[in-house]
Amino acid sequence: MMNTLKRKAFEAPAHNRGLPIYGLWWTPIRIAAYLNGNWKTLNHNQYNTKHLNTLSIGVSPIGVEGDCHFIGWDIDGPGEDVKKLLDALPKNCIPLVSVSGKKGYHCWLFPDRPLGVQTACNFGNAVMQKARIDCEVFPSGERSKALKWPGRVHPETGVKETFVHVDDLSTGYDTDVVLEGLESGVWRTPCEAIELFLKETTVSPQESPDVMQQPLDELKGLIPFPPLSPIENMLIPDGTNLAAIPEIALGLAWLAGRRVNHIGRVFKCILPGHEETKPSAAFYKTGDGRIMYHDFHQRDGDEWFTLGEVYRAVVTGEVKKLRPVYSSRWLCRLALRLGFETDMATAVRAKLSLIEGVFKTLSPLSSAVIN
Repeated sequence: MMNTLKRKAFEAPAHNRGLPIYGLWWTPIRIAAYLNGNWKTLNHNQYNTKHLNTLSIGVSPIGVEGDCHFIGWDIDGPGEDVKKLLDALPKNCIPLVSVSGKKGYHCWLFPDRPLGVQTACNFGNAVMQKARIDCEVFPSGERSKALKWPGRVHPETGVKETFVHVDDLSTGYDTDVVLEGLESGVWRTPCEAIELFLKETTVSPQESPDVMQQPLDELKGLIPFPPLSPIENMLIPDGTNLAAIPEIALGLAWLAGRRVNHIGRVFKCILPGHEETKPSAAFYKTGDGRIMYHDFHQRDGDEWFTLGEVYRAVVTGEVKKLRPVYSSRWLCRLALRLGFETDMATAVRAKLSLIEGVFKTLSPLSSAVIN
């Protein structure tokens, strides 16, 4: 009975619940604690003060109420990548950077009020794409994994993660003071800056929930088309099997933030909720010529996915097997998103352009008649 009462008190929804994580002001829906030589992920109804007092701990950006309390980028690359990401942030953002304790950096953005998870995901990925770097983004979805919290030590090196100045990435801040400021509401980014950035760089989620809205002309220059099946001017003859074109599969990987340059190369899974830290997926060509996505860990119970199913999962955040007709529709959307066109689509565009030109020539006459 005593344990039950303690658990209820621990989960009580109240501001600053007294969790022994310095600087934290919300109850994360899950944490990652380094115990007995391994990281262990615990849901909020499983962890207790024993877990929270461990030297190495990560926290989820998602709180028990379902909203997001921070956006983070885990950059294993050099400091130049951090600079690129900071430069990609919109004005009025107040970023923080911490040295992870082993290699790389963590970049943080704390909104002045909780954000919707999808909004946070869209923003984090859009900034990464604008910076043209490859890193891990938090949150990655409703079941986002935890990011190691500043002030805690790295389990391999024993070095504490500390905040550093964003200008030189070497001058150290007093991390405890920064954490205290975070808890009291300092270092917060106005949500309006985040929402305005998304409004200016992406279309409305109701129109297209695609989280990767990089301009197509830039995207075409980035996708590393290998000499597997060269395509003239991105034009595909009618009747071509889109699922057999390597460039479309590689473009899908690039849209999701993975720099993959050939079919068969292993990379970190891009399916929502599959936050493996090591490469765990690849594209493979099947016997009938189609390119399929292979999920090694089978997190959702399925091992193979079509390109259309993967693109839908990246766009909507939901992993789901589709009927062939719906999978084909999503594959067509992907091809168009990457700039590929069929002969028929080109002809239709030409006719629409001609009609638009005719209306423009008639518009002055129409105005005169109306007046």
